[in-house]
Amino acid sequence: MRTLLLFLISGLLCGSVAAQAPLTLHYQGYLTTPGSGAPVNGSVALSFRLYDAPTGGSLLYTEGQTVTVTNGVFDAVIGTLTPIALPFTAQYYLGVAVGNNDEMTPRQPLTSVGSALHAGMASGLDCTGCVTASQLAQGVAISGPTGANGRNALVAMTAEPAGANCAYGGTKVTSGTDLDGGGTLDAGEITATRYVCNGGPFAVVPSAPPGCGTSPLTLGTPTFISPAGLNGVVYRGDALTLSVGVTNPNTCNSVTVANNYQWTLLAKPLGSSAALSNPNASSPTLVADIAGGSYQFSVQVIDTLGNKSPTAFVTVNVSACGGQAPVFSVTSYPSPVYTSTVTQFGLQVTSPDNQNASPGSPNYCPPRFAKTFSYEWSIQSAPAGGNAQLSTATAAAPFFSSGTVPGAYIARVVVTDSTGLPSAPAQLPITVALCGTAPLSWPAVNAIVLAATDPDPSSPQGQVNVGTQVALTPNPTEPNACPGAPVSIGYQWALLAAPAGSGVKLVSDNAGVARFVPDKPGTYQFQVVATDSLGNTSPAQLVSVTTSNCGANPVSVSAQAAGFSPPLGTAVGTPATVLVSSANAIGLNGGTALSNDNSTNSCPSRFATSFSYAWSIVNAPPGTTAQLTNVNGTTTTFNAGTMPGDYQVQVIAQGGSSGISSAPSFVFFKVN
Repeated sequence: MRTLLLFLISGLLCGSVAAQAPLTLHYQGYLTTPGSGAPVNGSVALSFRLYDAPTGGSLLYTEGQTVTVTNGVFDAVIGTLTPIALPFTAQYYLGVAVGNNDEMTPRQPLTSVGSALHAGMASGLDCTGCVTASQLAQGVAISGPTGANGRNALVAMTAEPAGANCAYGGTKVTSGTDLDGGGTLDAGEITATRYVCNGGPFAVVPSAPPGCGTSPLTLGTPTFISPAGLNGVVYRGDALTLSVGVTNPNTCNSVTVANNYQWTLLAKPLGSSAALSNPNASSPTLVADIAGGSYQFSVQVIDTLGNKSPTAFVTVNVSACGGQAPVFSVTSYPSPVYTSTVTQFGLQVTSPDNQNASPGSPNYCPPRFAKTFSYEWSIQSAPAGGNAQLSTATAAAPFFSSGTVPGAYIARVVVTDSTGLPSAPAQLPITVALCGTAPLSWPAVNAIVLAATDPDPSSPQGQVNVGTQVALTPNPTEPNACPGAPVSIGYQWALLAAPAGSGVKLVSDNAGVARFVPDKPGTYQFQVVATDSLGNTSPAQLVSVTTSNCGANPVSVSAQAAGFSPPLGTAVGTPATVLVSSANAIGLNGGTALSNDNSTNSCPSRFATSFSYAWSIVNAPPGTTAQLTNVNGTTTTFNAGTMPGDYQVQVIAQGGSSGISSAPSFVFFKVN
């Protein structure tokens, strides 16, 4: 169905009434294709009809013509084939139909130009009160009413060069009102612009020489050829080759009869810049540059004798491959979710242009049209104060952090393919709800579990010594649970107390386990507070860790006189007295020092220590000559000398690694 834009240019009375020449109307129109509105080119069959009413009424006259349309413009002289035998004494209305289509509406009223036909016929009629020829000769004055003042309407016609507006050049017609009264149509006064374009170049012989054929040419159905191997389907970027079969029955002895072609691109998709390679070639080419569109062509052939063919038409539909937007489905998205949780979106994205697995199938697209995709995510709306976030705006499956504010959120996603075609956007409603709000608590037993790992495997199991790796694992009770919302717990540790001189450091890993290594024997105290991902907090929980005395155990020693058993004690009191004669020598033994650091049942072997000894005479009569033969060994000899009286000898032992000294051990002598 074509759309016809009509312009009634003029109606002319051809010939004189006296000679009874046929009455004709000159008619010009502008013809476009439906949908795109592109101007028509080629031969079109039209029917012209005259009525006595704008609708309904009586059909007074009809005539059919085939007109040549060039860039939408055509001219017709109505009455050429069928004479108009109407009196033109009333208002007539012109109806026009294209081919077999319905008559267009509204009908066009014939203006005074058409009524002038009647004026021509009335020139020889008698009338009452008419001005006679003798009256005109005597200068009878005839006047009408004075017209109103107004601005002139102006039309300007200029040559239009060949180009985008007219392929072969033509005339540019501009019109408007002479607003400034200057008598010329200025640029600012133009209100309408039209082009009357020249037709294509035909090598036409005005008339055939005598004896040459004058029959019209016959055309087959125009065809097109797309690139080989694609089953005749046309894809964007394909170079089409057009062709048409011609039957020419005409011969001429004196002239070589040749065929001249006129191909015309009648319609093309919006945005297309495609053009025929050579409109006058027998097989021109055109590159289809818009996917999913249609290109319509016409062809007419005229031979060198001037004989024409009817106009033939062909439409080429281009596959949508390369112009199809991506589509996607949301495979998962977080709704409902709970505050302070993290969930993930999921998308499944496809493109009709990526269906290239089965050549020849209806949905097949060549691999050259395959697309990749990019993503644009956003949170389109949120409740007041909402602090939900997306992990990224450009990933296929971002994470959604629900934040701490419940309410209705809307996430939005658009997928764009690698040619810039976007999908339809998807809006995903997400409901964020509150989860549990109860505080965390601690169990009565094993609120914090201690694990000790000593570098010496000989250490008693579970014993904490200086240098032991200690791990503290908290076990709070989490009363809050939300379906589908994993709740995590974080911990805040603090060291509250440590032995004097300690420089211990507390380390807490991502699992909440706190670790430290004691550097001084004694008690360490810690505090931990647990907080879950919902914002619920526990009270502070305390834990104390006390080390063993390994490395700081006391040292004991017992001095013993040779020949006496048991040892005489380790403190001043009422020890047994060794009676010694003057000048006698008594052997003393102190090498029996003891410490739990040296006990494998008490401490790891790394704490074992050796001892040093210190001997001295701490009490003797004045002027005594008594002596000890060795003051630093494990043993010594007491030489009493010649002076009688009471003597007191002591020994002190000291641990070599710990530096801890024992209490003194004494031996008393009474010299006669």
